[in-house]
Amino acid sequence: MLQLFSSAGYIATGTLFGVPIFIHRALPIICSVTYLIDSYLGLMLAIVFVLVFLHEFGHVFAGKLYGLQTHHVTIHPFGGVATIDSSLNCRQTFIVAFGGPMVNLLLTPILLYLSTINSFFVLVFILNLNLLLFNLLPIIPLDGGVMCCSALEFFLGNRKRSLELALMTSQVFSGSIVVLGCIYLDLVLIIIGISFFLNVQKTLKELKI
Repeated sequence: MLQLFSSAGYIATGTLFGVPIFIHRALPIICSVTYLIDSYLGLMLAIVFVLVFLHEFGHVFAGKLYGLQTHHVTIHPFGGVATIDSSLNCRQTFIVAFGGPMVNLLLTPILLYLSTINSFFVLVFILNLNLLLFNLLPIIPLDGGVMCCSALEFFLGNRKRSLELALMTSQVFSGSIVVLGCIYLDLVLIIIGISFFLNVQKTLKELKI
């Protein structure tokens, strides 16, 4: 399904493999200010967004396997989105969703090897691994959540029931993130968990209407 997109607030930075790329206007400012405050943290942030960019193009290339058009890739302060016009079955949806994490998975041994040559790549390796594991969490709308829903539909043969079960699974994992945040007094984890939980709750209500 084609997602609606407004370019307001985004900078068109060109195209890659025929796909328009948009970056949120706040992103360069956030990276620059962070770098001025703490150069190491600023570098980490820049690396994360490069990895997110590569991740999104994993979805693009997975979509090309089925002849799907990617309308654009957007990178914003909270991650990235590859907007692909699709009407896929559960198996195809699973493959396209896995395309992003697959890029991070393929980068893992490469970065591990490079980290033995230059210590800089130790940081890149750790960030890439964290991004991989985070995206594989079975929480909708993360890739892991989409894959979980697709796998359930494949085995159950019922799309609505599969989505309900995937959303309930998302609730459990979102709540677990909040609990972990409380245990370790990590405000970021608490905010992430609550955001996911509220988003899942909203989707569940819409599904039952």
